Amino acid sequence: MLRILENSDKHNTLVGVLDKIKDGYKEKIQLRVKYDNLHIYKGHVAGDYLLKVIHKKAIDAENRYQRDNVLSIPWIKNSETIRLEYFIELAKQIHNGDKDKAISHFKYPKKNDRRVKIRNYKSYNDISKFVNNYMTDVDVDYQLNIKDDSIDENFDMFHEAIMKELYDKRSSYFRLKEGELSNPSDDEFVMKRLGCTKPCYWCGALCWGGRGHHENSGETNRHHTSHQPGGLKGTKNSRTNKLRAIACHKRPNESRVQYIKEEQKNLKWDEAKSIDFQNWKFEPHFITNFNEIMCWFFEQLHEDLAEKFGCEPADESELKNYGCLKKDYNDIINVLHHCLENNKNDFRF
Repeated sequence: MLRILENSDKHNTLVGVLDKIKDGYKEKIQLRVKYDNLHIYKGHVAGDYLLKVIHKKAIDAENRYQRDNVLSIPWIKNSETIRLEYFIELAKQIHNGDKDKAISHFKYPKKNDRRVKIRNYKSYNDISKFVNNYMTDVDVDYQLNIKDDSIDENFDMFHEAIMKELYDKRSSYFRLKEGELSNPSDDEFVMKRLGCTKPCYWCGALCWGGRGHHENSGETNRHHTSHQPGGLKGTKNSRTNKLRAIACHKRPNESRVQYIKEEQKNLKWDEAKSIDFQNWKFEPHFITNFNEIMCWFFEQLHEDLAEKFGCEPADESELKNYGCLKKDYNDIINVLHHCLENNKNDFRF
């Protein structure tokens, strides 16, 4: 009981903790009423706890297996390979006439085989040592400790009660309930591979920094990415209401931008960067392949996105001025596949 209190969230009340363990106490009471003999009762309790721990360890093992399986996929090497694979898939869908998933993306970026071999144990001490060792590394508040000299002469009765509990209830414990397994995408190691997922305010491109890099000191805490045409995020010309094809790193410092950061602002781009967006880098990224495919995405999607954002699509001169016109799909896909294969070949796990 004390261990449960220590391990519980500090905001939990005593009533809350008791509520969590009441079912366990009910089961014990029901078993005690059912079995008059103390050793039979203790055997059933030990068997029940073993089943719970087997179940928990099986879930933990399956979660590790699923996580390791995801991490072993060659293109889950780092955020670059993950995004290369993802955008290749989106491009193929668009090329085949299916734009829904891509539009949604740009509009909203962001049993273990262990078995208990208790049948072969021939003494209480052996069973007690096995059970207590098996309880380690799991959050189960139970230790088998019968302080009764008569346990040795009643060992067969105790042993049979454990085996009966294990066999009678095993089917209910070995069925996984919905939600018992973790989603691999929520795993810390998987998320680390995904890297930072902070989107740029102006173009929506996700940061390419490492997970948690914004907590670093110095230059490495700034977000960086291969900025894309702002219209993919819904950035538009305030006068014409048309989507912009310009990427953040191509925007002239003297041009003016209007945006809301606590209040409506109208500043030069250079001022806006230093005042409200100092935690981002807006220089061209050294990985230029993404620039090309993002321009292709904008050329393919700007009319559909304009409808979603409630504005006008970019005109032809805008697309031409910023390299978003007549992009060749096959050339872009081939380059991206080449980059992806190079990353896979460098993969180590």
